[in-house]
Amino acid sequence: YGEEKALVYMEAASKQSVPACRVNASREDAAIVRRTLLTEGQGVAVGDWGVAFPHGLPYVARALERKGALSLQSAAVQEVLEALDISSWNGPVWDACAGSGGKTTAMLERGLAVRVATDLSASRLDRLTTELARLGLSGDSSPALFQTSAAEPPSLPVFSEGFATVIADVPCSGLGTLARRPEIRVRRTQKDIADLTALQDAILDSAAARLRPQGRI
Repeated sequence: YGEEKALVYMEAASKQSVPACRVNASREDAAIVRRTLLTEGQGVAVGDWGVAFPHGLPYVARALERKGALSLQSAAVQEVLEALDISSWNGPVWDACAGSGGKTTAMLERGLAVRVATDLSASRLDRLTTELARLGLSGDSSPALFQTSAAEPPSLPVFSEGFATVIADVPCSGLGTLARRPEIRVRRTQKDIADLTALQDAILDSAAARLRPQGRI
């Protein structure tokens, strides 16, 4: 980056981000909820369904979260999904690195056919199960969850039949999360980066092998 840009980047990475949420677009009252957050919560619009709170997370957001009307999700993640125009994606979708399900639930809220969500962490998948129930997204249309590496998913028909879209938020260094995880500065090594790069390559190869003709990763 050069010294000047690197210093700007490091300074920005150390600042706490503004809290934000994503309104549950699958609910009939979604538009009303968003309007309430923008007015009563003094929020700022993020994409189609997001709201950021420069003055801090308001009480009304916490109350609505408990009712399943919204999820806390960073504005940055929402902006990435907006830039990728997730509403235009074709199903079936495989969320290859689902984590605790922020992206999975965002897609389901917009009516996408997410068939499978995978992650190595059982605890993250448990949280995803809880989130699906809280948001009213569990049931016949909810995805099958597998605790597995996206680089080597199980030999099951759901994988061999292929996907129209694969989203792969691949494991990374975490250096973009220094504001809330400052210990990464001293924990991360050059070998970690090399290992992560190899894993990312393997996940992308796996996704490509399970993509239908004209599909997208």
